[in-house]
Amino acid sequence: MAKVTRFHRNIQMNIGLIVGIIIVIYVLFHMFSYITKKHVAIYQVNSGTISSSRHYEALALREEILVRADADGQIYHFKSNESQVGSNSVIYSLDQSGDIQDLLNRTPMDAASLSETEQKQLVHSLSDYVKTGDNNRFFKIYDYKNQLESSLFDSFHLAILDKYKDQIEAAQKKQSFHTYRAPSPGLLVYSTDGAEDLRLDNFTRDSFDSSRLDSKDLKTVSSVKSGDPVYKLVTSEQWKMLVEIDAETASILSDSPNVELVFDKDKRSSWAKTSIIERYGRKYLTLSLDDSMERYADLRFIGINLKLDRASGLKIPLSAIAKQSFYKIPKTYFFKGGNSNELGLLRKKGNGHEFVVPTIYAEDENDYFIKQDQLQGNDVLIEQNSDKTWQVNSVSEDLTGVYNVNKGFAEFKPIDIQFQNKEFAIVSSTTSYGLVLYDRIALNSSQIKEGDMVQ
Repeated sequence: MAKVTRFHRNIQMNIGLIVGIIIVIYVLFHMFSYITKKHVAIYQVNSGTISSSRHYEALALREEILVRADADGQIYHFKSNESQVGSNSVIYSLDQSGDIQDLLNRTPMDAASLSETEQKQLVHSLSDYVKTGDNNRFFKIYDYKNQLESSLFDSFHLAILDKYKDQIEAAQKKQSFHTYRAPSPGLLVYSTDGAEDLRLDNFTRDSFDSSRLDSKDLKTVSSVKSGDPVYKLVTSEQWKMLVEIDAETASILSDSPNVELVFDKDKRSSWAKTSIIERYGRKYLTLSLDDSMERYADLRFIGINLKLDRASGLKIPLSAIAKQSFYKIPKTYFFKGGNSNELGLLRKKGNGHEFVVPTIYAEDENDYFIKQDQLQGNDVLIEQNSDKTWQVNSVSEDLTGVYNVNKGFAEFKPIDIQFQNKEFAIVSSTTSYGLVLYDRIALNSSQIKEGDMVQ
């Protein structure tokens, strides 16, 4: 019988299969990590500035002269609304017969009525604005538009007066046509509200009731009776606004001689000198300005936002802010010992003691803050080279902070809020153990807790 010899079969490894298994395990691990990690919105801390503002309907107080007609007649305006006039400027005319009024109304206002010199001045003005104007600042465009319209209005009416010079002189001799000049320089306004005599020393609480105003638009009036208002003249660029404020706002502004404000009408800003007065058992803020009057001269109540506070620093959303309770332990109980270069504590253990190194989350002048799950509340600490002891839960305090996720898990960091509004807070960048620029934090603190893994 033949002898059969068995040969050992070499085991051959399938490298492709092994690599495939490793890849599957890797993918499953990351899928598990993804599923088990918290998926929270992340906010990167940046530097920024925020301010708080309060809105008011301010009562405007100006130096105003209300001019009334001294006779009956048809009225014709020679100046545009809200234009600057000199003390010798012809403002309007009254025509008792109606003859001159008809001539004036039938005369179209067009460029042909301008002299050659005036036309060249107009072209030169437009050319200068095109070269130097800032089209990105829209209010400058409107300022120039209003200025140009006022200038053209004046030029047209001077041309009309010159055109009908003979007829006007004849009517004036018959006492049927009269022209009237401004009593003083100022800003011309074709409206009245019955509050032209309002001053800082005579306002009442009823002055803030807009329904009591007797507002009249005088631009469209074609005829007047003797004693009717014709226009008003604002004779000074210095003016005031008055608002009623609460005690908190008064306290904020008590040490601020100036405040920045933004006008609702055109969103332009200005600075005003402030003073606080008390009347009728209430506090009133007086805002004194020497600019911007001409833009709001037709308004008795002006919507404004006062910028009360402003701060710069690390800017974070309020939704990221949380509170945690910590043990406060005197710094005298901390020292470097054992095999660590970190600060630790000597804790009693049976008849002996042990060195423990808790994580320090914050500090003040005399204490370190330790998270409450790192030590037992009844633990007793021993001061180095002393017989003094301290029970861990002797003092505790809540800290305000955020959850830092730089390391892939949530870690509480204390913050020192310098200022906040309804959406954001400005925090100090020098808080010990706190935030630094470009830290990543959880956007919503209610969705996370200390130690959570974060995707």
